[in-house]
Amino acid sequence: MLSKNRVSLCQLTTVLCLVLTLAISTRGIAQEPGESHAKQLAEACKSNGGTWLESYQECEYVAPEWCASTGGRFDECASACRHNPEPATVCTMQCVPVCVFSEKKTKPDGSH
Repeated sequence: MLSKNRVSLCQLTTVLCLVLTLAISTRGIAQEPGESHAKQLAEACKSNGGTWLESYQECEYVAPEWCASTGGRFDECASACRHNPEPATVCTMQCVPVCVFSEKKTKPDGSH
């Protein structure tokens, strides 16, 4: 009888370990929604005719309605050189419609 209880206890422990391992691994996957959300935004941007800028979490040349519906901040006249690291570089004076999803803010003159 004692050996039967040991086998049951061993099986129960094994099952609990498997469940715990699964719960931990599932939680680890669930903590990375930002990555999958960014991937979804990139695909949605492209499917709406936009150009996705991964480094800045921005979608250029999309409609303001699409931007609002996806939770972005629309800038109808962003600088074409807003991400140029060299502020002394000559820049064309043109507006680029952009939907921004990142927390990074750009200044109107194109610098950070």
